[in-house]
Amino acid sequence: MSQSVMGWLGGYNYIRNLLWALYEYKERAIEPVIFVEEKTDLSSNDLPPFEIIKTSLIRKKSFIWFVRVVVRRLLGHDYFLDKFLQVNNIDVLSHVNHLGKQSTTHAIGWIPDFQHKHLPSLFTDSEIKSRDSRFLSICQYSTCVIVSSQDAKSDLCKYYPDYCDKAEILRFVSGIPNDENLVSLDALQKKYHFKAPYFYMPNQFWAHKNHRLVVNALANLKNEGIEITVIASGNTRDYRQPEYYQDLMKFVKACGVEREFKVVGVVKYYEVIALMRYCVSLINPSLFEGWSTSVEEAKSLGKKIILSDIPVHREQAPHGGIFVDPHDEKGLAKVMKRILGQYETYTKHEDPEWVTEDYYSRRHEFAKRYEDIVYKYISGR
Repeated sequence: MSQSVMGWLGGYNYIRNLLWALYEYKERAIEPVIFVEEKTDLSSNDLPPFEIIKTSLIRKKSFIWFVRVVVRRLLGHDYFLDKFLQVNNIDVLSHVNHLGKQSTTHAIGWIPDFQHKHLPSLFTDSEIKSRDSRFLSICQYSTCVIVSSQDAKSDLCKYYPDYCDKAEILRFVSGIPNDENLVSLDALQKKYHFKAPYFYMPNQFWAHKNHRLVVNALANLKNEGIEITVIASGNTRDYRQPEYYQDLMKFVKACGVEREFKVVGVVKYYEVIALMRYCVSLINPSLFEGWSTSVEEAKSLGKKIILSDIPVHREQAPHGGIFVDPHDEKGLAKVMKRILGQYETYTKHEDPEWVTEDYYSRRHEFAKRYEDIVYKYISGR
């Protein structure tokens, strides 16, 4: 299996999570190999200790990369990368791209979601055409295509019905760091200048993540004389709508909830988990998801979570989930008020369970399911 760890933050976290699940799966019969650009600095990487091979073949704009592109266009086949994988005894290229119709290497495609079909207003016409073309190509030339939910599989079958039989559902299970790495609540409060109790929204600042619903809910609560803190973390840049974050913060100011809506930006993963651990409840009001990482983390930690009532969230079915209409700020405010009223401050020592009882079995099944997909297509098992 070959993996590329380059890409957007969400994609990197997905691949890292899968690799760690495989590493922890002691019965595994496959051996991952990670391919990275030759100049990649791995001194601070947080990947499991699988073999890593550096190559200029995958470095965009390099000479050999241009040669690959030209040859692929002429032959309809990524000849050089295919041969490179063969030399390194790679049987399956996974989660990256296919190598063309004449490839001798199996390719497991990956389509995270079909957001552009559901929320086309968030994409340009050229982006929509590009995604349609890329997804069709993945379906055509990949040995199989991994999706994260039945909801996403239904979309694949709807938009690319000729390739429905290639779809394989792999519902990922978020890994949780060891509890000895947990950052204290006191340290978090001092570093990010807030006071508990608080709600936590660990979503990137992208338009479909629906931050305005939370801001409106906070404004509604403040009008009732109730001041509730929401900590919001994540990348503040949305390449599709570069002005989104600035417009959001103007909206926060206009609603008069600058103190209540606390943005901390991108934080370390250990701090993300700690912020989840100590919060009153997580919030994910997203308008669309492929398979929500924050919902999975809530499931692994056994945390309460308020989440938008969309099909994929229903499919994830978190035990501590409370569903709200993603367009109803008053409904969200009512739920937040009720949860805060029921909340009792705790410390880790008073609540010693770090992960849910089924956490390890779910991680085991996640890794096993992926391995089963691999073997299904390379050995006909």
